[in-house]
Amino acid sequence: TLYARLHGVSNREAYLELRQDGKVYPLPVRPASAIPEAQPCPLPQRHAVYTEMLQLLTLSDAHRSDLLGRGLSPARIEENGYRSLPETESARRLLANLLRSRGHDLHGVPGFYTRNGSWTLAGAKGFLIPVRDADSQIQGFKIRLDHCHRRKYRWLSSRDLPDGTRSHAWIHITGNRPSTKAYLTEGPLKGDIAS
Repeated sequence: TLYARLHGVSNREAYLELRQDGKVYPLPVRPASAIPEAQPCPLPQRHAVYTEMLQLLTLSDAHRSDLLGRGLSPARIEENGYRSLPETESARRLLANLLRSRGHDLHGVPGFYTRNGSWTLAGAKGFLIPVRDADSQIQGFKIRLDHCHRRKYRWLSSRDLPDGTRSHAWIHITGNRPSTKAYLTEGPLKGDIAS
C-alpha cells in the first residue's frame, strides 16, 4: 500500500512491480494438520451439551462484577447464562466426565477434545458468553478472556486437538426476536447489553 501510494499505482500494480524485483515474499502458509478436522455436530446435540454444561458451572465473583459493571442486572446475567471456565485441568476433565456420565456424546462439540485418553475442555481463562440462534439454542460460546494482550474474545474451540472440533463464527440473536427491526453489534456480549 505504501509503495502504491508513493508511485501512484493500484495495490495490485504495486504488488506485481515489487514481485518482479524480488522484494515481496509470499505470506506464510499454515501447515496442514495431521489430525482430520471434525465439523460441529448438529445444533440440537450441541445445545443439549452446552445447556447442561452451564448448569454444572458457576460464575466467579470477578466475572459477575465485570458484567454488573457493564450495566447488566443480576437477573439478566443469570438469564443469559454467563459462566466462568474451570481454571484447572482436573476441573475441566471432571466437567467432561460428568457430561458423558449424563449421556452426552462430546464428539463434534466445539471445545471438547481428548487428552491422554480422557475427554477434557479447551479454552483460555475467562467467562463464557452463550451465542444463541433465533430459537435461543446455544450454537457455541465466545470467551471473554481474563488476560488479553490484543484479542479480548475468542471462540471456544478444540480445533487441531485430538478428537477436537473447530468452532464457526455463529451469529448471536438476542433481544426482541419478533421485532421487525434488527440492530447489528460488534459481538454477542454487546448485543446482550444493548438489548
